[in-house]
Amino acid sequence: MKLKKSNIVLALAAAFAINGCGSEEDEKSAGISFPEDTPPSISIESAKLVNEPGDSVLDSSVRLSLSKAAKEEVTLSYEVTAITASSGLDFEAIAGEITIPIGSLSSTISFKVLPDGLDEEDETFLISISDPKNATLKTGFTESIITIRNTDPTPSAGFVTDVASVTEDTGLFSVELEIDTASGKDIHLRDPQK
Repeated sequence: MKLKKSNIVLALAAAFAINGCGSEEDEKSAGISFPEDTPPSISIESAKLVNEPGDSVLDSSVRLSLSKAAKEEVTLSYEVTAITASSGLDFEAIAGEITIPIGSLSSTISFKVLPDGLDEEDETFLISISDPKNATLKTGFTESIITIRNTDPTPSAGFVTDVASVTEDTGLFSVELEIDTASGKDIHLRDPQK
């Protein structure tokens, strides 16, 4: 029996179509690999600036972000490290673990900023994340430095009394100075005549 050229082409096309319908197991056994569904990466905002509250505690937080919605519940640990700010005096935050639900893209780590009534330099502390489950850490985005910006006024200095009386033979005499508010900085005064 003789086959026309067109019939041969159709027969080959059908054979390729049938071979292409093999199972995934068959393709894996043949050495064909498929990319796995990679977990999301997680990051923490790298810096946060918070104004020191005047007379009440301020609730604040840093944001955690996932590169894509989680298909599984994501958990991770975080640590808190004081740098120039003092825990319990300038801020309140404790180390712990946080959970990001399935389908979510973000979460937050909360902390409190405390008023201290002292004029001082801006102060900082650090929150770092680690040990994620069902996610990976984004390189370079595992730490957040929180800066507490001082908002307390600079104190004014002056003499305790406007007038002081001394006799000519008193010798060395001291006058008392005061500032109107407490300060977290060293205060230096100089004679304006010098």
